[in-house]
Amino acid sequence: MVCYLIDYLVQNTQPVKLIDMGPEVFEAAVDTNILLMRNLEPAGAGVTIKAVTIGSDFDKQAGNIAQYLHKNGVDMELPAKGDPWAILSTVDVAMQRKMINQGEPLSEYLEGEIYRGIITGLNEAFVVDRETRDNLILEDPSSAEVLKPFLRGRDVRRWRMNFAEQYLIVIESSENRAHPWSDESAVEAEMIFATRYPAIHTHLAPFRDRLMNRQDKGKFFWELRSCKYWNEFERTKIIYPDIYQHQSFTVDKAMFYCGNTCYFIPTKETWLCGLLNSRAVEWFYSLISNSLGAGGLRAFTEKMKQISVPDISPAEKEQVSAIVDSNPC
Repeated sequence: MVCYLIDYLVQNTQPVKLIDMGPEVFEAAVDTNILLMRNLEPAGAGVTIKAVTIGSDFDKQAGNIAQYLHKNGVDMELPAKGDPWAILSTVDVAMQRKMINQGEPLSEYLEGEIYRGIITGLNEAFVVDRETRDNLILEDPSSAEVLKPFLRGRDVRRWRMNFAEQYLIVIESSENRAHPWSDESAVEAEMIFATRYPAIHTHLAPFRDRLMNRQDKGKFFWELRSCKYWNEFERTKIIYPDIYQHQSFTVDKAMFYCGNTCYFIPTKETWLCGLLNSRAVEWFYSLISNSLGAGGLRAFTEKMKQISVPDISPAEKEQVSAIVDSNPC
């Protein structure tokens, strides 16, 4: 059975004060917190303690944390077992509960799943620039069949994509697709592959040993790892990076493939992009997800699924979709 430290502290001590040092005090990759408690009978969930997040207005040279807590602290309600800790006022807690009660989790609203981008195991071999792509197609026109526009997490921004002319060599694993070489021996399979895509074979040949030794691979060294959702890449979808400072969702109607520093939601309901980019959702998600140093957030799928989707009318969805579609991608 998993026992989280914060649950243990609530059940076995009396927490008194919580100070979130944030990125302002210590220059660290993760946030630092100070929790003061009494070694007494546990107060239990629902009891309030004094809590504060150190902001940019804190003077690291002359500042006094105790004074800052006294001036800026809020009465924070201790969470129930398993619930995330967030430094919120009673007003904020009420707002969070209202959003949850008046909507449904994204996981229940969606028709399908949230997917992670492709892990190639060796981007150096499978991801090429525009010049290389053009040369491969010039050498053998059939290369165009497997060269797909590709996005990295850094290419995905709020409302738009900064396509850096990167292309992915997409050759699905024989576990997912029947190729002419799929049922052949390694030697025969490579001969067939080299005949079918000669330019691609020549391009991948220098990487042979590294491709064969990588963990994430298909049945043969020139194939990508097994993936059950290849078709989902070629649908209208909402894409977002795995790390961001502010909500950075955008709609993709051009059937981009993306790497494992991206996630995507296959859906034609583009209004969801407007919802996910909203300040309200950014605030809500920051409460349930772990933050990085300097206020960054990680896009954890299980946390993302908890975002509350309000029950709005079709006409309202159309209005939001129109706004989303008006933003250039």
